[in-house]
Amino acid sequence: MRALILALTALFLAAPARAETMTDGHSLANACQTLRDATADGSKAPDNDPCRRWLFGYFTAYKQAYDARMAGALSGVPSEEDIGPCFRPPDFISFVDVAGLVVAQGKSRPALLDGPPETLVLEAMAAAYPCEAPHDAARP
Repeated sequence: MRALILALTALFLAAPARAETMTDGHSLANACQTLRDATADGSKAPDNDPCRRWLFGYFTAYKQAYDARMAGALSGVPSEEDIGPCFRPPDFISFVDVAGLVVAQGKSRPALLDGPPETLVLEAMAAAYPCEAPHDAARP
């Protein structure tokens, strides 16, 4: 099971690079701004748009890695130490909406633009859709 988790983690990290080359947060934010500009009239994101394709590959790999972690947890495999910030998006969010979150996060936290595009997306999603603390969580 551990080998499966490692393989899916590698897929998680490699899938976005196969879909579209985004070397850093700048390249993703620029591509996402272009998508936002192209859809400002309310049109749908084209399937071949670089930002949309990268986000599709990224979230596909993210979901596969998440499913593998859940399967591992249910079978007793110790969890990874740091999987990034927690986020709980609504049932539906469009690629154009996520592109807007990415652009806004890059503007509000420019240091993220120099890092990996995955970090920019995770931080944008966590800022927009933070996880709530459990009701039975210890209070400081």
